[in-house]
Amino acid sequence: MADALASRVECVLAAFRGAHARLVARLESASEIEAETAHMVGAWTPAQIGAHVATFDTLLAGLVSGERPGARPAPPDFVERPWTDIQASLLSPAEAPQALHPPVSTTRAASLAALGEAAGATVQAFTGLSEPRSAFTISHPRVGTISLVQAGDWIVAHTIRHNAQMKRALGR
Repeated sequence: MADALASRVECVLAAFRGAHARLVARLESASEIEAETAHMVGAWTPAQIGAHVATFDTLLAGLVSGERPGARPAPPDFVERPWTDIQASLLSPAEAPQALHPPVSTTRAASLAALGEAAGATVQAFTGLSEPRSAFTISHPRVGTISLVQAGDWIVAHTIRHNAQMKRALGR
């Protein structure tokens, strides 16, 4: 891995590990009843929030590693936009696609297990990101076309957003 790529991956993984640890700690601090009870009608429980984050992380990790199809070589005119510009577009609430909705019956234990597996997949995907593979991109209406390294930034931003959601749900 070239020095520039290695440095970017280190930064992404450090941010991921921090955000992930905070989310897991919050879920671990909740009792089973707290984790499996929605704070308002129609809202996800803290356990469901964790399961959703795990599914999202696993999906993006698969795109980064190549285990999941969807990443494409960057278009010839592709220039990475600063992540701060992309993140500004993520401020408005969005409804998760149905495929990323967690089961209603998600337990605290199942959510924590899924988060552990997703963390492993995410770290493995980014530590294994080669220079040629890092030139691939993914496109999504929410973020536009981003590099695979920026997919890590998206994972971090997504985790932080849902940690705040879980904090509101738990009242702490």
